[in-house]
Amino acid sequence: MVKLACILFFGLSLITAGLSAQQNFFNVPSFEITAKKKLFVQEQLNINQIIQSNLTLDYGLGKNFQVGLNVVGINLFDTKTKFSLNDSSTKDIFEPLFLANAQKTIEVNRYLNVSVGVNQGINLDVATDKIKYAQFDFVLAGSKFWNNRVVAVIGGYYGNQDYFEKSASFGVMVGADVDLYRNKLHFVGDWISGATPASVAVLGFSYFVSPTVPISFGWQIPNVSQNACAFVLEITWNPSLLVTKQEQ
Repeated sequence: MVKLACILFFGLSLITAGLSAQQNFFNVPSFEITAKKKLFVQEQLNINQIIQSNLTLDYGLGKNFQVGLNVVGINLFDTKTKFSLNDSSTKDIFEPLFLANAQKTIEVNRYLNVSVGVNQGINLDVATDKIKYAQFDFVLAGSKFWNNRVVAVIGGYYGNQDYFEKSASFGVMVGADVDLYRNKLHFVGDWISGATPASVAVLGFSYFVSPTVPISFGWQIPNVSQNACAFVLEITWNPSLLVTKQEQ
């Protein structure tokens, strides 16, 4: 039953994406919010001995507030183990996570934004056929500078044991996006502290194939040796990039 529910939910999410996450650098959320009545779709693939899919969908409600869904940790490499624990040498130990997300940003002044986000949902523990409660929440401060060519954030997070599949953890996260060439090529990097499966740095670049579609690629560097290195590929569709501040 758990596997069937997982398949149906993931299928529904992909259908929704075809019609249209918190917004991230790679793994660390940005303070920038989906514009009112707009959709945001982001698919991230972590590629090593497995291919892991992480899907984010968000909808803007206005007044710097968004809600959405995250489907995290789907193994696409081997269909026989698509929804099971990966115990290979790569140590990517996420079970599939299905989370509702919400994020609100407050513009303190022209230089400082404070953002609070929550991710609440279920961890499908196929090994024990249990559905567990997963939680990942954060608060961060962010800013734009250098004529808005640089976006940077720093903040803290909390995730419970059933989110990390290891132990509950508090930590620090940072992220940056630098426009290197006429809003076509960006440097992107982020880092999450700790020793959890999510505690990694990713450094790479984004190339805008259109004003609303950046394709990002980078290299994942784990904080601890038992976690996995990976090539990260991320495709985003973000119509909010064409919306002016007044329209949001």
